[in-house]
Amino acid sequence: MALRREISRVLDPGHILMLDCRTKRAVFERMIECLSISPVVGDGEELSEAIFYREALMSTGIGLGIGVPHVRLESVEKPIMCVAVCHNAIADYESLDGEAVRLVFMIAAGKGQHVEHIRLLASISSRLKDEELRRDIVNAPDAETVHRILVGEA
Repeated sequence: MALRREISRVLDPGHILMLDCRTKRAVFERMIECLSISPVVGDGEELSEAIFYREALMSTGIGLGIGVPHVRLESVEKPIMCVAVCHNAIADYESLDGEAVRLVFMIAAGKGQHVEHIRLLASISSRLKDEELRRDIVNAPDAETVHRILVGEA
């Protein structure tokens, strides 16, 4: 229950994207655009630079078809997340297990929010170990259904 509450605090239903993108770059650009319009994110350009810089250091493809790009920035007021459900598997994601990515969880938090940031990363990875849950998200018909699944209302 605490894991679902953690996700519900940072995931607005409007920040769930159902995408037909074919590359990691295209997915990231759409997600950054989505988060950048939030008043919580003070500098969209800084967010973009930080996400792509972080990804260049090491892929955030954690396996099981999941990517979790994440950053902590001074310009972010509080933790925020965007979720992308990719109808086309993203083969160029360079995931740790070599599998294509279908689910991307982009997280931005403030510089001083290390504990919240780590707790959110743990919540996502713990929740998404469930294969049936991942399948339900990928097969969801719309963003509202994805949101209900992630926060435990479906």
